[in-house]
Amino acid sequence: MRILLANSQKEEAMKYGNLNLGQIEALVNKLGGMNAVTAILQGAMKEAVTVVSYITHTFTILVDETKTVEELVVEGNYDWSDSNVTSKNFPRSEEGTKDKKEVALFHFNKTMTSEDVIAEMKKDGYRPATIFELLALGVTQPELQRGFPIIALGSDCTFDGSRHVAYLYESAGGRNLHLLWLDNDWNDYCRFVGLRR
Repeated sequence: MRILLANSQKEEAMKYGNLNLGQIEALVNKLGGMNAVTAILQGAMKEAVTVVSYITHTFTILVDETKTVEELVVEGNYDWSDSNVTSKNFPRSEEGTKDKKEVALFHFNKTMTSEDVIAEMKKDGYRPATIFELLALGVTQPELQRGFPIIALGSDCTFDGSRHVAYLYESAGGRNLHLLWLDNDWNDYCRFVGLRR
């Protein structure tokens, strides 16, 4: 069950760090509510440190699904993009919404399968980002991918007999958009984009 913090609790928590309200609520919910947080503060700080390390960044982005993935790739101004990132492989929805969304970057700091990443996100009340949300992040935060690969596990396409997902990364100083197998073990330095369900 999701716990919502009272305004006074949020204000008090924000005095002690740079956490935004969504991060504070996610932390409280991950730990099992205010009673669990109180217990941790009375002696189990190791558990709290482990939980906080999963979400490293949050951003508000404008996700425009009225555009095609090709248009969004152009807006992202990548130095290289995979030729399989097409509307045929990643069609937009017929509704074509345009909304501001808050996304979180998860860093698990260990090698994980796609299934394990998605399961951990679900525990926190998140779902994996779609390619449209990943491309919106690339437009909004163009330099972010220079620090680590950023993967969106929420939409995939099939070619050459395998399912592929999109990710952003840097190679030889260039910002790149690539596709990689969904059935993949992701390294410990990867980040995964998630949104609240």
